Amino acid sequence: MAGILTYFLHQYYVLALLVVPYGASSGKYERVRISCSSGFWGDTSESTPQLVRYGDLVFLVADYLSEITMSLLAGAKRKKPDMSYTPDFISHCIKPLIHDIKKQGICVVTNGGGINPEGCVNTIIKRHVI
Repeated sequence: MAGILTYFLHQYYVLALLVVPYGASSGKYERVRISCSSGFWGDTSESTPQLVRYGDLVFLVADYLSEITMSLLAGAKRKKPDMSYTPDFISHCIKPLIHDIKKQGICVVTNGGGINPEGCVNTIIKRHVI
């Protein structure tokens, strides 16, 4: 079952792109490999394809937010409300790797939705048919 889940956690929205057929909580894993592909918005995107293609992952974490990023996203929201998420998450993480992510059943957990996680989810759905 592919789907998208957004939830509120400790005063931050977390966007979880769920593409695991039966979910990580189904008990089908003997071990769970978790890796983080970014530490801030603007971090290198070279690690993401390496981790997805060769990391044998269950969870891929992509961290994009910092205090400066949040202020940039707040400014972006004032100019264009539907763009107050980190577009690099979609263009560098999801777009080039969505087929590999789905095929391997990797759960992508990110705060790349910024202050508009729903807008980020909607863009992913529109552009990448999840």
